[in-house]
Amino acid sequence: KNPEKTQRDIFGIWNKLSEGVPAWPSVRLVLPSKRNSYTIPLENFPQSFRDDVAALVNHWSGKDILDETAPMKPLKPRTIKSRLYRLRQIASALVIQGMPIDEITSLSAFTQVEAAKTALRFYLKRANDQTTSQVHGLAILIKTLAKHWVCVDEEHLEKLKELCSRVDPKFKGLTEKNKLRLRQFDDPRNVRLLLNFPQQQVVRIQRDDRGLRNQAVAVQIALAVEILLMAPMRAANLVNINIERHIQRSRNGQAGVVHIVIPGSEVKNGDDLEYELPQETVELLDVYLKHYHPRLADGDCPWLFPGKGKGSKTRELFGDQISKHVFKATGLSINLHLFRHISAKLYLDNNPGGYEVVRRHLGHRSTETTLRFYSGTEQAAASRHFDATILQLRHATSSAERAG
Repeated sequence: KNPEKTQRDIFGIWNKLSEGVPAWPSVRLVLPSKRNSYTIPLENFPQSFRDDVAALVNHWSGKDILDETAPMKPLKPRTIKSRLYRLRQIASALVIQGMPIDEITSLSAFTQVEAAKTALRFYLKRANDQTTSQVHGLAILIKTLAKHWVCVDEEHLEKLKELCSRVDPKFKGLTEKNKLRLRQFDDPRNVRLLLNFPQQQVVRIQRDDRGLRNQAVAVQIALAVEILLMAPMRAANLVNINIERHIQRSRNGQAGVVHIVIPGSEVKNGDDLEYELPQETVELLDVYLKHYHPRLADGDCPWLFPGKGKGSKTRELFGDQISKHVFKATGLSINLHLFRHISAKLYLDNNPGGYEVVRRHLGHRSTETTLRFYSGTEQAAASRHFDATILQLRHATSSAERAG
């Protein structure tokens, strides 16, 4: 009656068996995407365009140390991958809007002002003629290419800057979706559910541990949530924690101090991250490393959160697993990046105005960034304090009247 549901159920059962049964083939089944893909594969474009893109990638990656125009700091592979997809988005929009694909022979094709307008109009229409961060990001990329790769003149560049200004959503701070998700934590019960999730998850597994892989995955997720609560790093840094390089102990044994230290070269904004872990977190980490990490690692694996083969777990898979496990146990809707916002909210709710501590803990370079995102997140807590004061005065007044 419902073939799509049947397919989802079969895939789900297969993946659970793959995680929990050692002899089961370690192949994860993925449902085909329902999204209507409109981007055209790069190989469909003229060779000269592909050559230009390849040269640009080399430029971004800093492979030529003598390239005077190369970025001061090479772009990370993930950033390059994201920009390549945006290039395809822009080029595909031009084709969909009527430009013959054979005319897109170089990147200069869409740094022309009218071509840029054509591509941006396609995405504005998809967004119901509303400016979005996606449209603005595409406009910024076109302008960046025009300035640093195609090297257009100043008059041309000013016109592209004007396009960027026109499609700028002028949005700063948390999105409405993230604000909605954070409101869950105005409820003290939800706060307790999340904060207690890691320990309760581990206790539940230890109570009936049968040595299964999926039980080890559950403890792995509990540890990840614990780390994100105490050391709210970005998702890319979480999944790439290396036991040997990033976890530093002052001494062996339980009396030692444990830090997670990530050099700036591996962090989005280039600043070092250093978190001293509380004793409770260290105890959970040690339990995981001793009893559960070996079930998940393929031989001698340095990654705290190992994935298939010799690599670390992917951000996408881990994020999906964490969201599902937390929702199943608590009913809370969260994602990997939301943990940074949650930690800021919880601290500010209990320490109104404590933006400098939040800035340092999240690794923001400036207080301005912290204020832009989190100014006002403690409003609900402030309102509760305000209401409590008014109610206290009301009750005190009523008591005085009765006494009189």
